Amino acid sequence: MQIPASETHDYFLASYSYTDIYVGTTFDVVYKYSDVKTGVKTKAVILAIIHEWTQIPVPYVDSGHKSICLIDFPKGISKDIIDLPEIDDSNGIDIDKRVALCSEATWNFLLES
Repeated sequence: MQIPASETHDYFLASYSYTDIYVGTTFDVVYKYSDVKTGVKTKAVILAIIHEWTQIPVPYVDSGHKSICLIDFPKGISKDIIDLPEIDDSNGIDIDKRVALCSEATWNFLLES
């Protein structure tokens, strides 16, 4: 099954996950990885995951692994994400060109740290 990119969803290389991430996981904030203060509220939902070691969709990616995720942004894709570079591997991506997704509670914790 192929799901093409659209105005609200696209495929993204997800770097090493800090925890198991499941299809259906929802995030509330996107920020530039190099500066948590750049965060903006959004809604992002994991629609599909392809694990780094398989070429088929899986229900989750386990902690410590990379994946390709189909992520939906029902309210539209933010400019920070639209401006991400197209890549063919994760080596050598400048940290200033990466973004992170998290819950609002995690974002507030990071801001206070």
